[in-house]
Amino acid sequence: MKKLLLGLTLVLMLILPTNINALEENYNTTYYENGYYYEISISVTNSVARSAKEGSKTIYCKNSAGKTMWSLTVKGTFTYNGSTSSCTSASASTSITDATWKITNKSSSKSGNTAKATATAICYLNGNPINSATKTVSLKCSVSGKLS
Repeated sequence: MKKLLLGLTLVLMLILPTNINALEENYNTTYYENGYYYEISISVTNSVARSAKEGSKTIYCKNSAGKTMWSLTVKGTFTYNGSTSSCTSASASTSITDATWKITNKSSSKSGNTAKATATAICYLNGNPINSATKTVSLKCSVSGKLS
């Protein structure tokens, strides 16, 4: 009886879904624009459900010393089935790590298989704006579940 119960428990553990998520990948791209470095990072969390994916894409604005000034992140959840993919939710978040910068006009949207976030960052010196950057971060899901 104990062996039967143990066997049944093992079978149920194998076939029932769990809520455990695993980090799939994290990679960076860097480019230079108007005296600042922009680093883009993608993090993907795999859902146990084969047809769902969640991830985020962040752009970091860094000065020439490598210090992060501000960042913009889009977080998206997606479904896919091998022939189509769809974004089910999108959200935007920002972070300021240098007090001379302020974020304005933050927004997020979803369309088709894409989650998108947009924000404008403005740098102030003595209360006057001296620099600004409007950035958009898009996170897309392929029909096979690959986020880019």
